Amino acid sequence: VYSSSVYVATETCLYKLSNYEIDSFIAIDGVLKVAAWDNMIVALGLDFLAILDANTLQELSRVSLPEAFGNLDPIVYQSTDKATNDIFLMSNQGNLYRYNMSTLNKVFTNHSSSLPGQLALSSLGNNSPVLFFGIGAQLYAMKTDGTILTGFPMLATNSISSYFTPMALHIGGSDLLYFPLESRG
Repeated sequence: VYSSSVYVATETCLYKLSNYEIDSFIAIDGVLKVAAWDNMIVALGLDFLAILDANTLQELSRVSLPEAFGNLDPIVYQSTDKATNDIFLMSNQGNLYRYNMSTLNKVFTNHSSSLPGQLALSSLGNNSPVLFFGIGAQLYAMKTDGTILTGFPMLATNSISSYFTPMALHIGGSDLLYFPLESRG
């Protein structure tokens, strides 16, 4: 949902729905995940990332991706002054990439055979933004350039669930990161 419109992808099209009707659509094969921000739509496919204008659905840019994507949602970060616009993509194998609207860079490599959980974004202490996610039983928190924060990775008692999004809470002056575990929700 963006600006009272809903964007829906099928195997062959991306639709913009407004007032319970199809407002417009674009033929674009293989969209697996969709995200939105600041009048832009992110369309993530198995091997591509497309940026579309949210009003016209005109494709503004397209990037070929170096490995398979689409199991996990993209995360969009925009700084408060709108000077920084980054899209974070977790590959199906757990490698993390940052797209800054011109360049795609790998910022984390998964060296394990375990698959990743969903990626999330928050602040943690004096660090903002912070990306956090789990791979197997390892819990990660890092800066957007891939620098892992002190104290991470941490070892969980069980594997991370890949079907639920982690959450961040700020309670009583403390920052808490919640990682959903496979066996506990």
